[in-house]
Amino acid sequence: MSATLEPTLPLSPTIEHRLARKNATFSRARARSILPCLLAAGFCILAAVSRGQTIFHDELEAGVGNWSVYAYPGAPACTPMSYVSTASDLNANHTPGGAFGFKLTSASDRMVHDLDLSSYGAVGLHLSLWYYDSMNMSSGDFEAFDLRSPNNSQILGFATRDYPDRPNLYWCRVLSVTGTDPTGGSGYRATTIQRTLGWHCLEIYQLRDLAHLHTADFYVDGVLALHETDVVDAAANRLVLGLGWSGNPSQTGYVDDITVQAVPEPSVLVLALAGIPAAALFRRVTSARARRSEA
Repeated sequence: MSATLEPTLPLSPTIEHRLARKNATFSRARARSILPCLLAAGFCILAAVSRGQTIFHDELEAGVGNWSVYAYPGAPACTPMSYVSTASDLNANHTPGGAFGFKLTSASDRMVHDLDLSSYGAVGLHLSLWYYDSMNMSSGDFEAFDLRSPNNSQILGFATRDYPDRPNLYWCRVLSVTGTDPTGGSGYRATTIQRTLGWHCLEIYQLRDLAHLHTADFYVDGVLALHETDVVDAAANRLVLGLGWSGNPSQTGYVDDITVQAVPEPSVLVLALAGIPAAALFRRVTSARARRSEA
């Protein structure tokens, strides 16, 4: 015996319109609930990549365990920096972070920290530290710090060098360039930023992504000091503080609050930014579908 199928009656226009409105309302509600999640995720990714991942940070409050005296075959013998209280020293009685740091007292002082980049790949680096400039005007007084490759084929750094015609300027160092070196091999380039007594934030960005090959940027207190676009690209995994040259007259000043971060690749930044318009597009499409359901 076969079952008799009851014919399906069409919904009344009133009921059908109510269902369409209910579906449209649900679609809009779903869009409103998902959109903040998409936007939040995009902004979180953007914030993370814009800051960069911290590879190394030392406020020098827990001693000098992260540092060793610089030693390189054929290099002059170097000496350790003095570990002092920058809060009690009358010559540098303020530091942006904490009460201890390194004091440069001898021209041969040079300390080094090797970075472990094994989990980062061919990454660019952002190095920043605080330097107390005591305004010593001896020639070549202080190479504040530098990033360098393991074999010293590339050195990116800062210095306070005194020359008769440019005695009060901060200097940058790019040891190896892709073309003709106008510095005669020293790598030192004068900036236009005047030296002043006190603490200063010095920063180096070594960029290694495809859009910025051979690029390094140097900043003093947030002001661009040098934009170099002919830098020989090399993996830099060594951080060096101090001059380490016994023939130099002196070194003076203090170093504190040292941070190294990975520079995010622009492709990752673009991916993060793409999440924001994608979320907006999702909202527009969902709203359009809701309007069609209401019609």
